[in-house]
Amino acid sequence: SSWVSFATSWCCTAAVKRDGTLWAWGLNGSGSLGDGTTDGRTSPVRIGADADWDRVAAANGSTIGLKRDGSLWAWGEGFFGQLGLGDRTFALAPTRVGTEVDWAAIAPGGITTLALKKDGSLWAWGDNRHGQLGDGSFVDRRTPIRVGTDSSWVTISASDISSRA
Repeated sequence: SSWVSFATSWCCTAAVKRDGTLWAWGLNGSGSLGDGTTDGRTSPVRIGADADWDRVAAANGSTIGLKRDGSLWAWGEGFFGQLGLGDRTFALAPTRVGTEVDWAAIAPGGITTLALKKDGSLWAWGDNRHGQLGDGSFVDRRTPIRVGTDSSWVTISASDISSRA
C-alpha cells in the first residue's frame, strides 16, 4: 500500500514508494534496474540511498526517473542516446541528465525519450531515424532537445506501460 508510482517494460519493473525510495526488479542485462550491476532480481531491491524520487518510467532496457526537485535521471541501455547523457553508453546506476530542475513528466518509448518541462515545453532525445523526435531531422540526439517553440504541451505518452497512482 505504500507504492505511489510504477513503470514496467519487457525487461524490468521500477517503482517509487510514498517515502520517496526507488525500487526495481526483473531482467537487468543492460543495467535497467539501476542497482550498479547487471544481475537479474526476482524481488524488489532498493536502488541507492536517495529518498526523493517522484516517479519512474521504463522502456526497452532503460529507465528514466524524476526526482521531487524536478531533476531528471536515467540508467540502463543508452545505445541510441535515449538516456540523454550525451553518449551511447550504458549507465548501471541513476545518472543525472543535465542540470535543469524544471522537468514535469517523462515518457521513454523504446529507443526514444520524451519529457515535458514545467513551462509546457516538449523535449525529445534518442533514436531519430524516422524523424520521430520532431526536430525536422533524421539525426539521433544524445541529449534533450526542444521540440519546436510551443509551450502549451500538457501530456505525453509512449508505448511502454507507465503510471502514477
